[in-house]
Amino acid sequence: MACLFDVNAFGIARIITHAPYTVLSDAPEEPAAVDIALQVTGYDVRAGHRLMLVLDSVDPFYGPAAETPGTIAVSSPDEDPSYLEIPLG
Repeated sequence: MACLFDVNAFGIARIITHAPYTVLSDAPEEPAAVDIALQVTGYDVRAGHRLMLVLDSVDPFYGPAAETPGTIAVSSPDEDPSYLEIPLG
């Protein structure tokens, strides 16, 4: 699950968009490269606010893909760095 939030100066977050994502693999300990396409939305981020991307292994709204929730580790290899692309305009 990926969620993009608008966070104000007081630390209060408001969700902008989200996308469920499940990695189904026979080798759960093996790294998996993923591209998560968030739901398209029009949103203006106010001055002084920041964006926060949250990745989670389980979301009760969508339900677990497996009986036992797991953990995730996010990494970014030098040859293929992670990024968040935000179209402007």
